[in-house]
Parts: sequence; C-alpha cells; structure tokens
Amino acid sequence: MAIADEINKLREEFDGCNLVAFADLSSKMVLLTSSPKKIPQENLDHLCAEAAMMLKGAAANLNTDAAPLTALVTDGDKTHIYMRNQADTDDVLCCICGPDIDLTSFMASAQARLEQIMPGGEG
Repeated sequence: MAIADEINKLREEFDGCNLVAFADLSSKMVLLTSSPKKIPQENLDHLCAEAAMMLKGAAANLNTDAAPLTALVTDGDKTHIYMRNQADTDDVLCCICGPDIDLTSFMASAQARLEQIMPGGEG
C-alpha cells in the first residue's frame, strides 16, 4: 500500500491526531504529510530535526542499550510522537497529537502502519 494512504489512514483513525509525516532522518526532510491544514515548512523542518535528535542524535545517545525506536515529546498542549520500526532505518513517522489522544492505541496503530510501509524495515 502507498505510504500516503497509510499515513492518511492513521491520522483519520484518531480524532486527536493533527499531523502524520513520513520523514527521512539522514536528510532531515519530511517527504509526505497528512494534515487537515497546511503546515508551514519551517514547522516541518523543526519536527524532522527533533525526530533526528531524539532517535539518532544527542537524546538517543543517552540510551546505552540501543538506538530508540520511539520517542515522545510533550508540552501539555500537544504530544510529538516519533517512531521507526528498526534502529538502522532512517525512515520515521513524525506525529503531532492533542492531549486527549489514547497513546497506547495510537502507537499500536502507528507501528502497524510502519510495518505496512516498511516490512522488516526495508520498505
């Protein structure tokens, strides 16, 4: 299934999800987005830079066991969720959700969408 279809379905499945983006951490570029409104490019750039820091950069280096597959950043008003399905891939979902999102259900669905996009991390 197409990546655009998967990220659209994920966002539409959860009322509290405002944005799902598919990004490449190596280039720090957002490749596709699903959002009910246009997101300024500088916001997408910031989102991707934050994902890179959390999953591959300074914050990820704090984890001594392995590179993280998931990171959450919250400010009480919204939660940024970053997910990839294998530590050695640069493909990541970047999501912005409201405070009332069911994180457990959302993350399970996002992980399933990642598996559809990149089975075994080789998409």
